Amino acid sequence: MQTRVCLILFASMMLRAERCDPPAGLHDFVQSLPDRGRERRDQIEQRLAGDPENFWLTRLWLDSSVYEKRAIREKYRKRFEAHPESLDDEYLYARSLVGFDTKEALRIYARILQKDADYPWVHYSQLEIFRASAFHDRDKLRGSFETITGECPSWTEPYRYLVAMNDDGIAPAAARLRGVIERSKDRSVLALYSTLWTAEFRTRAKSEEETRIAADVQRLRDLDGPHETIANGARWIGDTVLAREMTPPRKPDLFTT
Repeated sequence: MQTRVCLILFASMMLRAERCDPPAGLHDFVQSLPDRGRERRDQIEQRLAGDPENFWLTRLWLDSSVYEKRAIREKYRKRFEAHPESLDDEYLYARSLVGFDTKEALRIYARILQKDADYPWVHYSQLEIFRASAFHDRDKLRGSFETITGECPSWTEPYRYLVAMNDDGIAPAAARLRGVIERSKDRSVLALYSTLWTAEFRTRAKSEEETRIAADVQRLRDLDGPHETIANGARWIGDTVLAREMTPPRKPDLFTT
């Protein structure tokens, strides 16, 4: 009996990982993408050209922009109308509306969540929406944050929204994020130390947090972690020498006479 229960739990975890993690054929590509910017969108677009029906690539591509033009919105509206039973196509259409008709996007999102309350991509998109001033709602943001971090426990991207939550929701989430970071050597994950420090400073005594940040900064240096993150930590603990050392020099002004 115990063995059967363990197998069921293991199968459940595998299904969850399959839902939230990139497919095996895209894992390395996703890991290699720049965090932000036009370069990220261009690389996704190039890959998408060879696989235009790929949900994962399309989702990443839509997530890389704040606003989509009419032709893009129409494309995903027609795609959804051709597959009205598909939650993924329904989501892609709604996501294309964010920034143009966000209220309608939220109405479609609500419809998706009636069918699948834990659908992760709706909750991820809602983090950005409910953080924005026009739709600001910390309770809804926290609800989506808790859902997606429960559904995708190893995915760190949602933690970028951690400090937008109310203080009563930050402490347990920060503890989970610290556990993820301390088990990782990935540079993109290590960069989240800055977010973690900001969150923890809202719930811990200053002296206690400065001691912890000093230890984090040492770990980052031992791992040759992101210099910008090390510089941020150095500023938190008042180490101006290290902060200057880890801050890259400004590029020369080409228009200076």
